[in-house]
Amino acid sequence: MKFGVAIPNYGRTPSKRELIRVSTLVEELEYDSIFTTDHTLMAKPFAYPYGNIFETFTTLSYIAARTSSVKIGTSILSLPLRNPLHIAKQVATLDVLSEGRMILGVGVGGGEDDIYEFKYLNADYLNRGRYANESLKVIRTLWTSAKPEFRGEFFNFSDCIFLPKPLQRPHPPIWIAGASRAALMRASEYGDAWHPTGIPPLKFLEGSRLLEKLASKGRRSRRSKKKGIARSGRYLVRILKDGEKMIQEPFHTIQGSPRKVAVAVQEFVDAGMEHLVCYFGDDGARKTEERIRIFAREIAPSF
Repeated sequence: MKFGVAIPNYGRTPSKRELIRVSTLVEELEYDSIFTTDHTLMAKPFAYPYGNIFETFTTLSYIAARTSSVKIGTSILSLPLRNPLHIAKQVATLDVLSEGRMILGVGVGGGEDDIYEFKYLNADYLNRGRYANESLKVIRTLWTSAKPEFRGEFFNFSDCIFLPKPLQRPHPPIWIAGASRAALMRASEYGDAWHPTGIPPLKFLEGSRLLEKLASKGRRSRRSKKKGIARSGRYLVRILKDGEKMIQEPFHTIQGSPRKVAVAVQEFVDAGMEHLVCYFGDDGARKTEERIRIFAREIAPSF
């Protein structure tokens, strides 16, 4: 079991100082990875928590320069809001500059707040799934082909050059978010890992089993079948002291004493999870750093 941290590049008071402190602490405590969250322009009714947010790739570039070994990635990037040629270039550049530490986590969006953001960015919400699937093909083509050519519904190019290639081979890992059947099919066909957010252990287990069925039915290439697809997940993790109250969220969270958190993590391990990305909440810098330390010291060693 590996553990990553979704750093506070958004929320009530994101700051350069806290991003540096958290990122260097995460590396010092030997977590596996650091992730940023992605949004651009939020409607006022959905101002919190993503209205105040540092841009994901810019932040990762800064963090990459302040760390040396911890992996970096997006959890997650809304793929249909961006041009995949730009994404391919940004991730390839980050992978080279970080010396092969980049992970690309992507999703398609589906919440009520996403509808407004798609409108603001002049993106096609209704066809976001088809656009995302083609975008993943485009990105892989640019990363792996010496003479990239592509002809599709949304993108066409040939007689072109894409350099530098990413440092990782065959390319940086692609993690696919979402828990719907369409998302699982996308993960099976295009992803190196499945990376849902905030679903309970039973639903995670069901998704993991569906991935196995899709693989057995030949949806993955021979190379991908041999390698398999990893199971990750992103969750709000709140390690509470005596007297601190749990909060209610519309999604599944991991909350409680260190012992209760460890029990909850074990439920996901039993459901097939191999990598947990922890978001330690928006309760201030001191709480975030304290929870990062407690998790590394009292919970992670059990796995």
